[in-house]
Amino acid sequence: MPSFIPKLPSHKPVTSKTLQKYAIVQYPDYIRNGIAYIECIPSIWTFEHGGKMFCRYPAGLEMFEINRLAENCSNIEDHVTEEWKINILSTKETLTEAKEKLKKCQEKTEQTTSEEDSEACSSPAKKRKSITSAARSSGADFSPFDDLPVISTLRETVPRRSLPESQGRDETPQKIVRIVELNYQELQDLKHQLANQTNQLANQANDMAKMQEQLDGMSRAIDNFANQRGESGSHQRVHAKTAKKPDCLPTSSIDEVHALEALLKDKERNKDEIGNILDFLQYEVDRSGCWKTGTRKILAEVFGIQVQTLINWEGPSKKSNGLSFPQAFPSILQHITSAAKLHPGADGTTLTLLVHKEIKNWLRHAGDRVSKANKAKSSESAPAGQAL
Repeated sequence: MPSFIPKLPSHKPVTSKTLQKYAIVQYPDYIRNGIAYIECIPSIWTFEHGGKMFCRYPAGLEMFEINRLAENCSNIEDHVTEEWKINILSTKETLTEAKEKLKKCQEKTEQTTSEEDSEACSSPAKKRKSITSAARSSGADFSPFDDLPVISTLRETVPRRSLPESQGRDETPQKIVRIVELNYQELQDLKHQLANQTNQLANQANDMAKMQEQLDGMSRAIDNFANQRGESGSHQRVHAKTAKKPDCLPTSSIDEVHALEALLKDKERNKDEIGNILDFLQYEVDRSGCWKTGTRKILAEVFGIQVQTLINWEGPSKKSNGLSFPQAFPSILQHITSAAKLHPGADGTTLTLLVHKEIKNWLRHAGDRVSKANKAKSSESAPAGQAL
């Protein structure tokens, strides 16, 4: 009979009342140095088949995992196992008692001489029979495990075993079966991982398709905006080669700023003058390298240096008594914003919020520009000019 037995049908563990929690077993087909290997395993790992006793032993696990299963007497029906033919020599209720029994066996083994007959070593059943008869005749407390020569040393937990030598018997089919059993679960795990990765890739593809649809919608909206701007009359003024500066610009007092606001509000009566102002503002923006520079340039053309510090974005505060630009002069703000957004570099994507942010920044530095202008006037060598 081969030392490694193919997978047997599922059988219930031995449930004899005399079988305790841990079993000390002998492997008759696992021979080392002419002596059958003996160790301690949980009794729940043992089972009967065809009138013979076998045990299941975990395969493919790390040593600490096998030790934990053995100490806890865990059921290993769900694990990949290998089956071994055994002889149950003794059973103990606790692991400590089982270790003590192994220790006694170790002491008995040390007393065994090297000249001991090999037949007696390979036939422990005959030796147990003679020992049993002697013990029964003496009336002493007897265990079939006493005085049995073993090769196992005292171990804290059940050790991992390597397969015994074939001893001239062909074990190739059994090894193939074991390899298939060990690799089957790994293949199943790889299959599940591949399925999960496929689902993730499909979800990512759906997300990318949705993002592409959104980008296409934004592109169409930009194109529509550009087409509408191209059809409007204000956009036609972008292409003006020259534009005359209106007489009302720049404003040099707060009263002139109010007058400009009133002029821009009355679109029906001042249509021509408003058109000239818009042409000039758009011309100045187009001459600039970018819409930000163009915004600052037309602000300087509308507000003279004398009134730049009299206007801010928030309005009167503890630090300033200036007028609020969006509240006091909404028409001027609207026309400056429109001219900045029509800069060719803006390409229809410049938002009103960005233009307003640039205007706020320009108003915040009005004091620096006034100081610079005053220093320029006081210096005879510096040419007169208007700071942006």
